[in-house]
Amino acid sequence: MKYADSRRYTGQWCDNKYEGKGTLHSGEGDIYTGHFHLHKRHGDGEQVWSDGRRYEGGWVASKPHGHGTMKYADGSEYEGQYYHGQRQGQGTYTHISGISYSGLWIQNEIPPEEFASGMAFVGSTEIEISQGESFSIELAVLHPSGNVMEGDTGRMLEAQVGLLSVPKGDKSCKIKNEDIGGTTFKTPFGEVKETNIAEVTRNPRLGEYEEMSEKNESPETVSDEKDRGASRAGYDYITLPTPAPTSPIHRTHCGHASWVNVCIPGHDMIEQTLESEDDESDLVEEAKPKAKKKGKNSPATTRKERSATPDSSFQDREKWKKEGPRAERDKDLLKYAAPGTYVIKISDVTDPKFFDSSLEPIYMKLNILKIKKSSNKYLLPKSPVSSRKAG
Repeated sequence: MKYADSRRYTGQWCDNKYEGKGTLHSGEGDIYTGHFHLHKRHGDGEQVWSDGRRYEGGWVASKPHGHGTMKYADGSEYEGQYYHGQRQGQGTYTHISGISYSGLWIQNEIPPEEFASGMAFVGSTEIEISQGESFSIELAVLHPSGNVMEGDTGRMLEAQVGLLSVPKGDKSCKIKNEDIGGTTFKTPFGEVKETNIAEVTRNPRLGEYEEMSEKNESPETVSDEKDRGASRAGYDYITLPTPAPTSPIHRTHCGHASWVNVCIPGHDMIEQTLESEDDESDLVEEAKPKAKKKGKNSPATTRKERSATPDSSFQDREKWKKEGPRAERDKDLLKYAAPGTYVIKISDVTDPKFFDSSLEPIYMKLNILKIKKSSNKYLLPKSPVSSRKAG
């Protein structure tokens, strides 16, 4: 049946009223297909609005009622209970941004006490690592009660990293004064210069090194005199993995988000000068040649003769300093951020915003410690088999 206002109905009738199954086209482009009772949409049915919304579920007196699913024009979706046209009771809302909420609805709204109140780091808010090490960040989205908001899934969180300062008292490096491009952002600790975050695939041998460190068997300090003398042939360098670009944005899942095995890659914001050799004596003793005492029968040697025929052990030590495992390590460390204090900022960048609100950012400090040239960090004693091969 066609009406003067452009409405059109096709279906069952009773006593000159829509009754049973039918399809109603409104004059504005809306279409309902389903059951009618006493001229009203009643029972199961599907309504498609001209603005892009689509509802499928129960109806009472031409209003959604009971269980139903509403798909909105922007791509968001609600599935749950309705009461006379309003979301009421238990329901799940999946926002176009990816955030989903499952819980109670009252008069078409999420109760204020059911919204996330903020974020917090799981564990310490200050991390301390050595240059070349990776780290992990974990945080939780909190309910106003202080508990983890386990229903919070899909929220977009961004990790930003910025350089705050170089190690105090370290004269070998300083922050460059000239403009090197990039952006800055403000933190509770001061303004920082933004750099990147990267991920690394851990070298399995690092686990072996860490296990030795936990047992106080780390080769960072060597006490055995014989081992000192053979240090050039007695250690292998554990190759540090190359940082790989990664997305700084992660989504929450059941109220948590994490960045695992990440690092700050090398950057050009710090000017480093050559390290003084004041700790050269600690280079695992580097098998320095001991001066021999002259005996009665020792041939006299002049300074000119000594310079013309340098000690082979000295030459070997100098070559080892430039090409040995420590030299390899020091070159690899350039792939990682220089020592200093960095600030990590986690922001809620969900777009579009979830019900027009975003969580406040949180901050943590990351202190990267300098590795001395004399340190055996990332070096492992060679196995007897590899030592024999090296010999």
